[in-house]
Amino acid sequence: MNIFENTSIFIDDLDEFCTCKLCLGVLNKPVQCKQGHIYCESCFHRWLRTNKKSCPTCKEKITMKALSRNRHLENIISNLQVRCTHGDDKIVDETKRRKTKNGDECCDWKGKHSELLNHLTNECMFELVSCPNRAIGCETKLPRDPVAMEEHIRLTCPAVCPHCKQKVRVDRMKVHTASCDYGRSSLSKRAMRSKMFEERSESTQGCV
Repeated sequence: MNIFENTSIFIDDLDEFCTCKLCLGVLNKPVQCKQGHIYCESCFHRWLRTNKKSCPTCKEKITMKALSRNRHLENIISNLQVRCTHGDDKIVDETKRRKTKNGDECCDWKGKHSELLNHLTNECMFELVSCPNRAIGCETKLPRDPVAMEEHIRLTCPAVCPHCKQKVRVDRMKVHTASCDYGRSSLSKRAMRSKMFEERSESTQGCV
């Protein structure tokens, strides 16, 4: 997630000097040329790789190594107050999951810009998170709600058929295995082996 693209999350008006003139987002690791023209570090590097080795503003020749990090501006941006990317500036009630005037629920978190990423990664109930079974092919993403995720894993998350190895929703596994050619073949072989074992046991019982 890129928390530098959305400038609308800032509670106070964002000063123009805090934005990058290349990506139009909030400055991310701001670097500057010798004349003080500031851009995101990644934006400036991309510009120098794909264009002439010069500043996009003053056109002065420059290399990546000659760029200097603007720590002061970086600290200013880090301490600016923002709302959650799932928040709204028109919150009307005081509950934990606040609502906007049109009745939609939204996140009420507010804090420093430097704290936003941790909030989205670990706390926000509105942030979409991947199913823990992503490794076996589940691409489902749900809001961070343990109950909803548990229900998804129990009912709709894809499982692997033990016979044909096909990915099938859990709630459809019984129907699938009943019609699975590999499954029926496997059951037939097991039934045949079981019958042969029973016949062999009966024959050995008659031996003295």
